[in-house]
Amino acid sequence: MEKMRERFDAFLMKEIRIGRNVKMKVVMLLFGIVISVMGLLIRLALRHIVSGDMDGSLQEWISCIEQNGGFRALRLNFANYNPPYLYILCLISYIDFPATPFTYIYYIKAVSVTFDYIAAVVMFLSVYKISGSEIKSLFAYAAVLLCPTIILNSAAWGQCDIIYVTFLLLCFYAVLRDKSRQALLFMGLAFSFKLQAMFFLPFLIILWLKRRVRLIDFVEIPLVYIITMIPAMLFGQRFTDIIGVYAGQPGYYNDLVKSYPNIYTLIEENQYTSYLADAAPWLTIGLLGGLMMYIYVKKFYMTYDIMALLILLSVSIIVYCMPRMHERYGFILDIFAIVYCFASGALRRYWIMLAYEGVSFVSYLPYLFRSEKLTLIPIAIFYGILIVYIGMLLFKRVTEEGEVKYECNG
Repeated sequence: MEKMRERFDAFLMKEIRIGRNVKMKVVMLLFGIVISVMGLLIRLALRHIVSGDMDGSLQEWISCIEQNGGFRALRLNFANYNPPYLYILCLISYIDFPATPFTYIYYIKAVSVTFDYIAAVVMFLSVYKISGSEIKSLFAYAAVLLCPTIILNSAAWGQCDIIYVTFLLLCFYAVLRDKSRQALLFMGLAFSFKLQAMFFLPFLIILWLKRRVRLIDFVEIPLVYIITMIPAMLFGQRFTDIIGVYAGQPGYYNDLVKSYPNIYTLIEENQYTSYLADAAPWLTIGLLGGLMMYIYVKKFYMTYDIMALLILLSVSIIVYCMPRMHERYGFILDIFAIVYCFASGALRRYWIMLAYEGVSFVSYLPYLFRSEKLTLIPIAIFYGILIVYIGMLLFKRVTEEGEVKYECNG
């Protein structure tokens, strides 16, 4: 019996190679499989939830696509989403729903859930690239699959935010491997799915200032964007209509804040707040410009945790200082707070990951579950304090690395 136990332990601790660069013990692989199954079971339990966006917009879009011949419906200006996601809806429309036990709702959610798992794998690879630790990487993988807002966004809400954020995570992974062109290509794909991908642009500009990416590679963003338009234009959609999707989104809603706990939660709307909304973008640009100037003039080694802090701080400044932010606009932060926690040796600051997740989760409640028990005002105050703390952490890390000779890795 003792020998069997020894053999069993030896089997569990046996190290296997996955791909060219990843090594993992069998017990860790089994743990990953269990987490994957648990994540899927949680998502399956939420599959019947029909959100307002699903019942309204997505249902109408699918109906329009079905009634107008699948991809041929792209000639019509029926949705305020960019073509790449509409291509996915067109593919779903060709499924014979009466012949399957599922409706379009499940297929739409299945696409987002698939990207949940892709994002989890990329998270694993990113953390492994930075830390070389299979334990940290696996827990980061689990954090993505078990993160409440990631689960709710795809499996309950049926939203596609995980798609563009997955491409941003791939962009970050390419940066880790010093693949400048590949990084900007993934940024272009992210932007092609959602305008909110531009929240990531200040970080990439900072990387250019520090010579971690090349200026010429920024052409990948508009190039990929234009390439993704081509199928829609071939089916008859006008170029101006496609461009108009993003051009019209900033003014689509007039509310100063849309259930997101930023600084405008503290302000009651009146006849003067529209002027405040006009001034806010310039304030945001000023703050980001100050951050960029500080990072540019400082001489330090760009460590991975500093990169993660730069993402958290720059995106936080945008969503906290810009008006008309929605519940899901902090989704990038939910993902990259996990990167910071597990990849930077900052596990002692795990609460930062939980804090960002908590802010997003509270903002989901009013719309998704019609719950108004928690007021957004104290959350907005806490969020502001959190952003200041992230700025202080960044300043501290830049100062600590200031004595290290900075070398260009680009």
